Amino acid sequence: MDITPLIPSNKKIITGYGGGVFKINNEPFAGDIIIFPTNVIKWPVNSGILTLESLSSALENTDIEILIIGCGKEHMMLPADIKRNFLAKNINIDIMTTGAACRTYNVLLGEDRHVAAALMAV
Repeated sequence: MDITPLIPSNKKIITGYGGGVFKINNEPFAGDIIIFPTNVIKWPVNSGILTLESLSSALENTDIEILIIGCGKEHMMLPADIKRNFLAKNINIDIMTTGAACRTYNVLLGEDRHVAAALMAV
């Protein structure tokens, strides 16, 4: 039985990751990215250090309700200022390893949720 969610072809789904590259709809994107349901942008996260600035500027004027942060191979804590800022904007935010973030993004996209994922390359 195939349980792969049906994702409309105009949506950006993560089809692979590893070796510093993400595959989005089988197209390679090198380095850290932020993926939205309809587009992908580079994410200027320096040395894997999360800052409010690196996330806020990339997420201005979006209608997301959920932001998933993929923090690489090792889990890290979400800085309190980032959490407060996004919760004040009614955006739920969660941090997990990049692999878990990729899988979670795809599931939420399949549920037609307004989701974005900020992903550190692994």
